[in-house]
Amino acid sequence: MAAQAQRLWPDGPKRPEKEGSTDDDDDDDDDRGSGHPGYYVPPGAREGRSSATFGEDFEDHFRVPPRLQDKSSDLVEAVNDFHYAMINDHPRNEFYRECLRRAIVPGKSVVLEIGTGSGLLAMLAARLGAKRVVAVEASPHMAELARRNIAANGLEGTICVVEALSTALDADAIRRACGLSARREVRVGVDTAAGTAAAEPYLADLPDVLVSELFGTLLLGESALEYLRDARERLVAPGCR
Repeated sequence: MAAQAQRLWPDGPKRPEKEGSTDDDDDDDDDRGSGHPGYYVPPGAREGRSSATFGEDFEDHFRVPPRLQDKSSDLVEAVNDFHYAMINDHPRNEFYRECLRRAIVPGKSVVLEIGTGSGLLAMLAARLGAKRVVAVEASPHMAELARRNIAANGLEGTICVVEALSTALDADAIRRACGLSARREVRVGVDTAAGTAAAEPYLADLPDVLVSELFGTLLLGESALEYLRDARERLVAPGCR
């Protein structure tokens, strides 16, 4: 089955003028369904919106490889400076592998990854027996790279790459990526204080494992805590590991 892709860019607060930055001046803060103003925006996200491309950085007599000409300058810089080093950091990768091994129940667990990049952690989760992996990536070019890596490793039947900021997704988008019908079933209980029936959103079919590597050189400078808190509140099952 071909790797699935969802491009979900709803209208919302304007993006920061420079990728990899934050925007604290936007007053239209729709807390759900689009990016949060003030959150770090990863390089290459929302490609094509006031983003300088790598090819534009050079004079005409310099040859820029076609595969890089339309890529965001910030994205190329980030890949060269950080991504290449990270995927070759074997102690780091083994640490994540061991954490995933402890959390995943083979054949049963559904994993949500925020910021998949090259797709490495999503592939580790799939290799460890996850039933389904939803890999969220905001950069179109990185999302496409992840799909290619996943297909090259024969894991496209297990991993779905969703191209969006995680804050632009809701629980039904995650369900669709898992191959489930979007639904808002409720569990009916009793509100003992009011003596009336109470309904709660049905969340048990959402991912039960959450993984992310959003930590920058300044540790929390890429809004890791904010993105993960938002995901735990809205996109995963109760008691998610």
